Amino acid sequence: MVLEEFSKGIAVFKVMADMYQQIIMVSDSGSNCCGANGIPSAFYWLACLDHKLAVVLMTVVNKTTKDGEWR
Repeated sequence: MVLEEFSKGIAVFKVMADMYQQIIMVSDSGSNCCGANGIPSAFYWLACLDHKLAVVLMTVVNKTTKDGEWR
């Protein structure tokens, strides 16, 4: 669904399917974006480093208590 909606959105700017190989998409690594029928099936795709860092940092923060001790 993400691929379909994105394709519709860029069509407004007259971007045609034969131009897709000139576009690099950056998104999170959710299966709706990077699955077999997602963005990488039509565009070059890069996983967003910011999303990956946020997940790592939140995992670390959620595993520590207020006094800094690991749970």
